[in-house]
Order: sequence, then C-alpha cells, then structure tokens
Amino acid sequence: MNKALIIKLLDSLESSVTELQTPEERAAKLKKLLEESLHENKNYNLLSGTQKGLVEMFQEMNKMELTNDISTSLKIIEHFETSGKFNLLSIPQNQFSKDLSEKFDSINLKLKQIIEGK
Repeated sequence: MNKALIIKLLDSLESSVTELQTPEERAAKLKKLLEESLHENKNYNLLSGTQKGLVEMFQEMNKMELTNDISTSLKIIEHFETSGKFNLLSIPQNQFSKDLSEKFDSINLKLKQIIEGK
C-alpha cells in the first residue's frame, strides 16, 4: 500500500482550495478536483502493463491503487458534507487491516487539514 501517492495528490491540490473561506466551500472544491483526478486516472490496464514489462505493470498497479484512494477520499468528503464530521468506521485489527486503517487515517487527517484550513 502506497499512501504517499494519495497524500502527494492531496498536497498538490491543497493550494487550490486554501483561498476559500468556509470548510464547506473547500470540501466542495476539493471534491470537484478529486473527481477530475479520478476521471484522469481511471483508465488503467493491468494486462497491457504486464505485456510491456514489470515497470509498466507497477505503474498501472499504482494508478489502480490511486483511483481506489481517490474514491475513498471522495466518500470521506461526502460524509463530511452530509454530517459535518470526519469520523471513520472502525476496522478490525489484523496486520492487513492495520495497514489499511493507518492509510485511511492518514487520508482522513490530510483531508481534515485541507478542508478545515489547519
């Protein structure tokens, strides 16, 4: 799991929303930007990547993971828009879910920082 890809994307989008006054405005703008990024990255082809070589296959896998992380980010923002909160469901703890939980927590924290302007 590469949480750095989504965090890098969120870092790059942060400056586009910081001038907005309210968390609701920042959330709406960030949601729009993430939807655009999702549209740009959703066309991945693992089979094509494997036919070209290992590096291309990993690039396609990273693209696939990034689209999943963008989708997760959009769900967190949608939850904020409806509830005004950034709470996540608890995930049972085993090694895989611990890594996944840490990843979601880092995405959630970054979104909260951007939207709340902290």
